[in-house]
Amino acid sequence: MKILLCIALLSIALHAATDQVVAVEDVSGGPISFSGSVHFQESADGQTRSRDGEVKGTNTSSREIIAISATVNATGGVIYHTHDFFTKKHGLMPGDSFFIPVVGMAHSDSPISEEVPPSAKATLVFVQFADGTFWGDQKAIDKITANRQQSEAMLRNLLDIYHTQGEKAFVNALKAHESGIAHAMQEHTPAHPDSFAVHLLDHYNQFGATATIENIQERLNAAAVRRATGKF
Repeated sequence: MKILLCIALLSIALHAATDQVVAVEDVSGGPISFSGSVHFQESADGQTRSRDGEVKGTNTSSREIIAISATVNATGGVIYHTHDFFTKKHGLMPGDSFFIPVVGMAHSDSPISEEVPPSAKATLVFVQFADGTFWGDQKAIDKITANRQQSEAMLRNLLDIYHTQGEKAFVNALKAHESGIAHAMQEHTPAHPDSFAVHLLDHYNQFGATATIENIQERLNAAAVRRATGKF
C-alpha cells in the first residue's frame, strides 16, 4: 500500500512539473524586441496541454514602422502575425508596442511529460519603415506590397458598390469575402484583402454604414498620402 502511495505521489509530482509559465524567447533581433510569457497546463490524463499568454512586441528603433510580420512558435503550433498600417495615418511609433495572443490546445498520443518541455519563441520576419525601407525577408515585403494594391482596389470597389447599388449590396459584398479567409489563413498571407473585408464587416455591425464608409475613405486617403511620397 505504501509503495502504491509513493508511486501515486511521484506521478503527481511529475505531472505538476508540466504546469508552468514559460518566458518568451526573442530569437531574431532587429528593430522590434519581444517579451512576455505563456502559461502551459497539462490535463489530468497527460494527453493535452493548454496554453494561455501573450507576446509583447516593442518598436526599439528610432523610426515609425508601417508594416510588421512575426511568428510565435509555441508548443501547440505556430502563430503568424502580420499588421500593415499602410492605410492608416500613423504606424507603430518608436517605443510603441503591440500584442500577440497565444492560446490553444496541444494534443499528444503519449503523456506530454515524456516529451520536450514547453517553449515559446518569437521571431521577427520583417518590418517596413515609413520611409519605405525595410528590415528582413524581401519575399514577405513583395507579398504585402501586392496585397496592398489588392486591398486598395477592393476598398475603391466597395465604395462604388455602396454609392451605386446601396447599403444592402455593400454588405453582401463584404460578406462575400468571408469565404476567402480559410485560404488566407492556410497560406499565412500577410494582410490578405479578405481579412481586411471581414474587419470592415465587424466595423459595420458595430457602427453602421455611414461610419464604415467614412473609415474606408480615410484608409484610401492615408494610402494616397503614402504613395504620393514616391517611396512605395
